[in-house]
Amino acid sequence: MVTFKLIEVNGNIAVYHYWAENNEQENPDDYGVLAFDKVTKNSEIRKLAPGDFWYTISIEERMEVREWENQQRKEQGKPPLTEEEWPVPKMPLNVTFSGQMAYVEIKRVFERTGELPKEGRNIWY
Repeated sequence: MVTFKLIEVNGNIAVYHYWAENNEQENPDDYGVLAFDKVTKNSEIRKLAPGDFWYTISIEERMEVREWENQQRKEQGKPPLTEEEWPVPKMPLNVTFSGQMAYVEIKRVFERTGELPKEGRNIWY
């Protein structure tokens, strides 16, 4: 689980503090920093939270996920993914675990409501 709180908005950039494993309750000063761009809807980890970690998703792993998604679409009678929807990966992807899950929830709320969430959490287990 990850929790997050909006700290500031400067133009298109929203800055959040995030805590891995709900660590906010025990150690409120041990947080990571995530920046979310409202225009591009991309994120940047500016500071890794204690308990969070970086990992690399290989090109092969990224292609497996893309191919799995195409198989799901085929079974549903939908056309295959376009390059615009999901570009063929050309390089590995470096992501954080908890920070990425915070970003996914922030983006989901923003796309659904048009508003930045003031705080939130993402639970995946």
